[in-house]
Amino acid sequence: MKDTWQQLTPNEQRMTVAISILLFIVIALSAWLMLANSVADLHAQVRQRHQLLVFMQQADARLSGHSAKKSSQNSHGDMLALAATLQTDIATMPLAAHLVQLRPTENNTLQLSVKQASFSQLMDFLTQAEEKYGLQVTAANIKHGEQIGIVDATLEMSA
Repeated sequence: MKDTWQQLTPNEQRMTVAISILLFIVIALSAWLMLANSVADLHAQVRQRHQLLVFMQQADARLSGHSAKKSSQNSHGDMLALAATLQTDIATMPLAAHLVQLRPTENNTLQLSVKQASFSQLMDFLTQAEEKYGLQVTAANIKHGEQIGIVDATLEMSA
């Protein structure tokens, strides 16, 4: 390597050094740009997560508003029939693609589980279930999905 360097003319040596410095600057600038873009991406993720937090807080407020107004006790058979009726209703809705389970429980409630469902579609269904069948959400476990407005939820409802 040393022999090769010494065989170069002074002009070629200066040119090699200049190209090396230029190459170093390009690599350093590229690394800096990648880091700057990463920081910008992280800031965008923080903004998105903040929007999700606000969305989930609003969702919590909406669900908290669904207090049990009616406390009629239905038999397990009634809940089974209601579950079948709701299953038919959900089949006509966009929520159907995200339904994991709809079943009666031992304490005369219905348990609804959805995965990667639109929160607004879930709220539309709950509103319709309240208006049509008098169902109220008595317990809810809602987790946000990877996108804003998408949730995994397990809800208990009673009539």
